[in-house]
Amino acid sequence: MIKRGLHLANEIEDDLVNSVSESEGQNKPPQNEQEPVTAGYQNPKQPESPFPPDPLEGLTLVQPTVTSQPTLNPEETDETSWAMVWLRRGLHKYEQADYVGAKDNFKQAIQKQPTLAAAHNGLGSVLYQFRNFVEAVVVYNQALDYAPENAELYCNLASALYRIQNYDEAALAYQKAIHYNAYLHAAYYGLGLAQFQIGFQEEAMTAFEQATQLNIQHAESFLGLAVTHFEFGEYPEASIALEQAMQLNPVYIEAYFRLQKFVDVLGDSSH
Repeated sequence: MIKRGLHLANEIEDDLVNSVSESEGQNKPPQNEQEPVTAGYQNPKQPESPFPPDPLEGLTLVQPTVTSQPTLNPEETDETSWAMVWLRRGLHKYEQADYVGAKDNFKQAIQKQPTLAAAHNGLGSVLYQFRNFVEAVVVYNQALDYAPENAELYCNLASALYRIQNYDEAALAYQKAIHYNAYLHAAYYGLGLAQFQIGFQEEAMTAFEQATQLNIQHAESFLGLAVTHFEFGEYPEASIALEQAMQLNPVYIEAYFRLQKFVDVLGDSSH
């Protein structure tokens, strides 16, 4: 049924494309735009800190997950089968970065099956890519109405909350994600960023440590760990973490050598 539905959906969508509004067609996510991150970083030291005033500025959150299995409350019906057709098309287009097409497909899936959590999640992630973070928060919450124990949904919601600088609620949502999946790297990394923004440096360090253990290839988690160690004056530990970040991503080479110089100058001044 789904295979046949996918074939028919191709024909239906060809007719829908011509009816898509011009404004939606132009609604493309901006390119190469950094999300500003401000982190009340104080406690100046002598010599001058190797990190900028906002040491985690420019870091981006892990992208939303859209591959969660759908939650279907009603019994299987023809409408549900069609919803799955549109959902799979939406997931495919999202993976191809065709967010306009994905948005339309996810809406079609929701129209066929309003309780399909994965379709709401996909729509929320499209809105996230369009930087409509407030709307994304609303849609992610709708998805959670139908899948209240889905860790990835909580993680996606938290990322959208973080983008609108609601750091307290973001931290709570990341913690809920961890409650339902204690091995979700993105949740620990996001929690570390949120806790750092709130000013809970010790909690941020713990979260970044967990993130580095779960994903040893994620340079930004090691950078966050380095920054929090530096905050507590734990310079050898900061150096080790930053060296790992540098090895994973050469963009952090300069920061690493600035930290080494800082430690050398600090050692000379103590003699």
